[in-house]
Amino acid sequence: MTDAIITPKNDDTLPYHEIELDPGEGVKAKIGSLIYSESEIEIKSIPKNELLMGGNINDRFLIASFVNTGIKKSKITFAAPFPGQTIVLEISSLNGQIICQGESFLCAAQEVTIEKLISKKLSAGIIGEEHLDLFGLSGDGTIILHAGGTSIEKDLEANEAIQLDPSCLVSFASTVDYEIKYIRSFPRPTYEGNGLRLIILKGPGKIYLQSLPISRLAKKIYSIPND
Repeated sequence: MTDAIITPKNDDTLPYHEIELDPGEGVKAKIGSLIYSESEIEIKSIPKNELLMGGNINDRFLIASFVNTGIKKSKITFAAPFPGQTIVLEISSLNGQIICQGESFLCAAQEVTIEKLISKKLSAGIIGEEHLDLFGLSGDGTIILHAGGTSIEKDLEANEAIQLDPSCLVSFASTVDYEIKYIRSFPRPTYEGNGLRLIILKGPGKIYLQSLPISRLAKKIYSIPND
């Protein structure tokens, strides 16, 4: 996918990307993100040790490989899972590695290595357990991430730090340090007894955030009373 033609479609809040693959070229993508592909593209399973899995093993955290097995260029299209914006990055411009939250991963070049870094339980709310699942993406190629709502890009200077709700995290450069912080003085209904949790990011490096994570949207919808 390094040399693939990526056509961003970000004119609205439901973005998708059309990717043109050379013969033998492939892309890794989250299962469930495919819209369509031309018939020359073959879908292959990823070895078990390369599965993109979160704290709970389900289809939201699984990836597959899509390879052009034909003799000419072939197209495939992926879509964001919910309203927001996509972020297209070249790993080579980020010192060869970037760290992202599992929910934010959409697709990456076949050459990109995906390594699970951490899965930490954050809360056990009314719609199920919430986890922080971080993955290191390394190699040489293009990656596409998804941010719910509006994407926010910031450059942290050396020793500059910010704190944020972990669910609002999309990705950050490998040069950025991170840690989980709990504030336990909040009443039990706030986070099911776990207190307020934050993630601290400390520069230098680039970070990407999202204004509307899917977990926040789901909780809001769940809380709407039935008529």
